[in-house]
Amino acid sequence: MTDKPHPKNWLNMSESKVVPSEVELWINQAVKAGWQPKKPGKPFEFIVNS
Repeated sequence: MTDKPHPKNWLNMSESKVVPSEVELWINQAVKAGWQPKKPGKPFEFIVNS
């Protein structure tokens, strides 16, 4: 989950967009928090630090 609006949410027409460098940062944060993307199991819930 991020603090960025979803692009299909037409009620919030913010100019704030997710960029690839943010995605990379968030993936690295999730891995450090224990996410193992190749391990099967229940979804890993993670709130990013923008």
